[in-house]
Amino acid sequence: MEVQGIDEVRGLPHVRAVTLLREPGSPQPTVRHNFDRSGRVLAVGDSPREALHHARTATGMLRFVYGWTSTDT
Repeated sequence: MEVQGIDEVRGLPHVRAVTLLREPGSPQPTVRHNFDRSGRVLAVGDSPREALHHARTATGMLRFVYGWTSTDT
């Protein structure tokens, strides 16, 4: 339904890009492989380990708010 924290993450000095791969409100399939994710963060660092740390920290700041609909009638 919405993604919270995008502006804060985009403002981090080590983050180069935040991309939503699905529009808020669109159906989210069960995550089975890489293409099922809802978004991604591109972060940099002085080493691969530091870049990974920055990316994990940034993605942890994002909050994906989901809603469910019932197919029962």
